[in-house]
Amino acid sequence: AALAGSIDVDVGAVVPAPAPLGYRNRGKYVAGERDGALVLGGFAPRSHDLIDTAGCRVVAPIIDEVAAWAVGAGRAAGVTPYRERARTGDLRYVVVRCNPAGDVLIGLVTPRAASVARIAAMADALARHPAVRGVVRVQHDRTDGAILPHDAVVTTLCGEPRLRDAVAGVAIETGIAEFLQVNHAQAAAMYDRIAELAGVTPGARAVDLYAGVGGITFALARRGAAVHAIEVDRGAVAALDQAAAGAGLTQVTAQAGDASLLGAVAVDVIVVNPPRKGLSDAACAAVLAAGAPTLIYVSCGPESLGRDLGRWRTAGYVVDAVEPFDLMPGT
Repeated sequence: AALAGSIDVDVGAVVPAPAPLGYRNRGKYVAGERDGALVLGGFAPRSHDLIDTAGCRVVAPIIDEVAAWAVGAGRAAGVTPYRERARTGDLRYVVVRCNPAGDVLIGLVTPRAASVARIAAMADALARHPAVRGVVRVQHDRTDGAILPHDAVVTTLCGEPRLRDAVAGVAIETGIAEFLQVNHAQAAAMYDRIAELAGVTPGARAVDLYAGVGGITFALARRGAAVHAIEVDRGAVAALDQAAAGAGLTQVTAQAGDASLLGAVAVDVIVVNPPRKGLSDAACAAVLAAGAPTLIYVSCGPESLGRDLGRWRTAGYVVDAVEPFDLMPGT
């Protein structure tokens, strides 16, 4: 029997990632304790049993190196891991982001009541690593599992709060919380293919919904399209705006908000790149109401993709192609 929400369509060959290991440009580590000492790792599936992930070969080597440095820095500073049930301790997570040049930005995720002195001492030690360009503190007390929520308080502890990077060939600066695809090289290939499938030429009008920091926006704009980027994260919109201006992409506009901003403006192509849960009913209705002749859906959730493509087909669209890109080898 067919899965609920599934559709019949030919799926193309998977586009393989250039490298099966060392590709991940961001590591997220849970702070825990083993034999009375601070460790960083991840929870085993469906549990809160901490697995020490030192030596992980999926992240870029510099990220694993800096994570090991963070363990030593935290231990030397007397930093204690956060205990969820008691709601005590200093450190919840460590987030390490790198760019292709090997520069690193670190986020220390803490509860609001964490020891300022211990966290500052850990940051000072981290800043001595030659690859580290900045250390920021991310403060929140949420209990829903969010590591970097949009409402967290972010303060700079050492160095710079943003990291220089490039997205779709455009120089950009991002903070610790803005979303970037974790595989630089494969994301660039995917953005190029999206622009090719969109078939845009100078003067074409496009919308990039769930734009993030602008990877798809820039790929379309570099082919001459006038692109309206829509993204709920105001920090990402600010980074996108600044990058577009720096690259001379004057035909790019960016707005903070949701699909309701689509309005009644006529467009030639709409690209959506929603989270795993897919499009909400309101977002799907807004996309369909726009009536663009070409729609492109970038998805990381096959079930929600099947559901939403089914809704698009019911509205009269035809699925021309499905092309998988392996952005996370080994998963």
